Amino acid sequence: MICYQDTNVPVKCPFCNSSDQCEHLLAIYDVTFDSIEGGVLIENDTIEDLLSKFFIDIIKTKGFSFNINVLKNELISDIWEELVISKEYYLIDGKFDETEFYLPSHFKYLFDKLDEIIYPEYGEYEGGPGQSSFYKIYYTDNAVDIIGQLNQLIENEIDVFNLNAVAKNRNN
Repeated sequence: MICYQDTNVPVKCPFCNSSDQCEHLLAIYDVTFDSIEGGVLIENDTIEDLLSKFFIDIIKTKGFSFNINVLKNELISDIWEELVISKEYYLIDGKFDETEFYLPSHFKYLFDKLDEIIYPEYGEYEGGPGQSSFYKIYYTDNAVDIIGQLNQLIENEIDVFNLNAVAKNRNN
């Protein structure tokens, strides 16, 4: 059971007081292992699809040598760096093959953006010596609205990136 840090008090939904999965659970994010453990966001691929398209478009138009640092988001840069390091997995006969593309973990970025919209509960799970995890748990009474806001926030950031990249290329 996920408890508030340094206590044995379970994290509970502020809407229905449940310490289990409930209709208000947007996401349980295991920060330690960078994974989604539950909630409605676990089933939603719109952000992954949005980011995949974003990176695929960059690779197709600019290639893997493109400097993505024109976007002032370190977490997007980290995803890009991982893609560049792994570029041989996406190439067939030296050319980018979109069908081989997979998006590296984007959860740090996703939850960094989600933190701009909704405040999480913080908890930990003590599974034994060396097996504890730190969690962010997100509850909402309107998951559709929060996911829509999150999508819009990420789309806006990507649009800003695209505008900055175009402006930088015009200046070079």
